[in-house]
Amino acid sequence: HKYDPAWTAVGEPVSHASGLGYMVFSRTVDNEDHVLVAFRGTDQLGGDGWWKLIPTPTDAVANASWVTQWFNPWDQYRTAREAFVEIRKQAFARAGGRIVRFHVTGHSLGGGLAVHVARGFPCTTAVVFNTSCVTNRVRYTQPYMDSQVVDIRENRDWLTKTLCLPAAAFGWGSEHQHYEAD
Repeated sequence: HKYDPAWTAVGEPVSHASGLGYMVFSRTVDNEDHVLVAFRGTDQLGGDGWWKLIPTPTDAVANASWVTQWFNPWDQYRTAREAFVEIRKQAFARAGGRIVRFHVTGHSLGGGLAVHVARGFPCTTAVVFNTSCVTNRVRYTQPYMDSQVVDIRENRDWLTKTLCLPAAAFGWGSEHQHYEAD
């Protein structure tokens, strides 16, 4: 709800039936257009008690998409790619020939979606927070591995560290710029 006033919201927050949620912002700096897409992270069922920590069914499926992406037609990663194609078209139309730079961000599942999009599209950078290690770059025949990814993690985030151990063992994410925060 609070953001740098130099950024202007482009439309309303989007909430897709797949569970994908995002919002688009834009600003112009030195005659270049910058477009920022902020992806929503894992949403919980809510309420009181321990079950408020359980993700919604759509987000649980997305968080398991290393497996579910192959048969789930509503996969959030697929939906994010499709949405980003449209976001790019609209941004280039608004720019009227100016250079357009794309930035994506997110926390948790939203971070995984942001890295996925950055790996799939040129001129797209990602800044992610306690990101999911599920980025599904295997979906691309030639991912943009030169895309800048800044990965900020809390030192005390045991869930991300634990869940991402297998990915770290394979070296996935080793090309990210990693920063730890207290």
